[in-house]
Amino acid sequence: MALRDQMQLNAEQDAHAQAIASKRDWAEKRLGEEARENSRLRKQLDAAVGAKCAAERELGRVKEQHVKQLRDVEILHRMEKDGWVAKRLEMEKALRTALGEQVDHGDQSYVSLGCVVP
Repeated sequence: MALRDQMQLNAEQDAHAQAIASKRDWAEKRLGEEARENSRLRKQLDAAVGAKCAAERELGRVKEQHVKQLRDVEILHRMEKDGWVAKRLEMEKALRTALGEQVDHGDQSYVSLGCVVP
């Protein structure tokens, strides 16, 4: 009877050891799968972060380019405006000369006063 009990105990211990080994193998397999998935996700994250940084750099470059273009347009506008003002003053001076006036009326403009005959 003792031999039979010992054989039954050994069988139970073998079954228990086999169940533990099976669970360990499953856990190791699962950890390997999770490690591969984590690696894949980490690569995706690195790629997304890289793309985001590249997009932010491009956005900054485009913004700076637009600021420069706007500044250039404003400068050209001021130059054109100054040119028109100079042209108007030149034409007023020519009108005064043509009308025989020698006196500069300062801020008074023939254009703004209308037709002035001396």
